Amino acid sequence: VRKTSSLRLLAAQGRIEQAKARVDLAGAELRKTQLVSLIDGVVVWKFRNAGESGGVLPPEPILAVADPSALRVRADVDESDFVRVRSGQRVLVTCEAHRGRYFAGTVERVSHAAGQKRFSTGEPTERMDVKVVETVVKLDEPAAFKLGLRVIAYFDLAPGSPGPAKK
Repeated sequence: VRKTSSLRLLAAQGRIEQAKARVDLAGAELRKTQLVSLIDGVVVWKFRNAGESGGVLPPEPILAVADPSALRVRADVDESDFVRVRSGQRVLVTCEAHRGRYFAGTVERVSHAAGQKRFSTGEPTERMDVKVVETVVKLDEPAAFKLGLRVIAYFDLAPGSPGPAKK
């Protein structure tokens, strides 16, 4: 009787260990479904919906996260003006929502390649066949801009330049 009860006890302990292993496995599987951002921010775009899977080879984006306290302005500078734009240059940015108010910033990066113009200002004299150079401007202080908002950037040109490069 004693031997039988110790065998039953061992079997019960074995089942407990198996159940613990299944719990650990389920926890590991659950952790694979959790997304963790490397930055604090807000989700600005979803590339996948609940229940859809993503691959790792090649990596497929699932979410885009932005830090609203560190927004950048992307200014498309016409090909005829890009030679007058450089890193460290001062910029004033405004938009329709902040009519009359300007936000100061600095050119952080100027693209090494020209590309197609992606948007229109709606001006009748605007040419759409020009190439543009993407320029990234870091604002000095957080601005109440929404992501994707169209802005106007005024670049501070060196003395003697023919005028502001307005884009």
